[in-house]
Amino acid sequence: MAQEGGQVLTAPGPFGDRLAAAVAARRSQIVLGLDPDPARLWPAASASPGTDAGGHARTPAGAAAAAVEAHCRAVIDAVADAVVAIKPQLACFERLGAPGRAALGRTVEHAQAAGLLVIADAKRGDIDVSARAYAQSLLGVTPSPFGDIPGLGADAMTASPYMGVDTIGPLLDVGRPAGAGVFVLVRTSNPGAADFEELELANGGRLWEEVARRVAALGDSGDAGGIADVGAVVGATAPQHVERLRELMPRTPFLLPGVGAQGGRVEDLAPAFAPGPAGGLITASRSIVQAGEGAQAAAAARAEAERLRELAWGLA
Repeated sequence: MAQEGGQVLTAPGPFGDRLAAAVAARRSQIVLGLDPDPARLWPAASASPGTDAGGHARTPAGAAAAAVEAHCRAVIDAVADAVVAIKPQLACFERLGAPGRAALGRTVEHAQAAGLLVIADAKRGDIDVSARAYAQSLLGVTPSPFGDIPGLGADAMTASPYMGVDTIGPLLDVGRPAGAGVFVLVRTSNPGAADFEELELANGGRLWEEVARRVAALGDSGDAGGIADVGAVVGATAPQHVERLRELMPRTPFLLPGVGAQGGRVEDLAPAFAPGPAGGLITASRSIVQAGEGAQAAAAARAEAERLRELAWGLA
């Protein structure tokens, strides 16, 4: 469960309220993307010992997972004051097997101990039984005759809607009691987004516009009409669509990947912040983590995160 200002949130409220409070408290809308590649880690992490705490030789997966964890902790420590959340890409940890999943869990704990929200970049989307299991794994707990089994404890997750709206409902059923949110893919940042998302519908408009309408209907922004608990993944590489998406989803928080290495620019995303500072979350991964090399990596990452924070806060 996330922490804010070093204090554990023991009674989480709606995700939209928690997000707005975190953004206001940290004066940041920057989300640190963590996509660790074992072949490209900060130097100190690459030098992690090849033995575990008991002095036993690590397997290749165990050694890689330990180095990835050390790298992620170092990056979080370097930029924590400038960001509001981390977004670990689950595939980058899961490819390392069971040690990778354990490293992911400890990375999440480290980020939350620093007061950061955690958005699990999972992009899950499946029938109701599987969707509920995904949500329990990432946002909630799994009831069992042996006792409740805690999941990852993320504050939100990303999800794919393309099997239908009924695949999103179970994620909310599990997430909402825990104060967790869901960010649904709407108009993504990759070049291939145009293959399907830009298709014209028989009744007019494009596919992403219909998905946006459904996402807006799913979200609960509470009695005060604040930020909704269902968000949208909106690529920063297609800023010409942001204003229209905001019209369709007036209270929806936008998760905006693609800034930096993919060519997106913070300056082009002003419409995202129409509902308030928490209306847009700027995601940056490589542009922060790979901002510098060697002994300068941490300082360069911190400087880039601060630069992005100032740009985004100025728009909001």
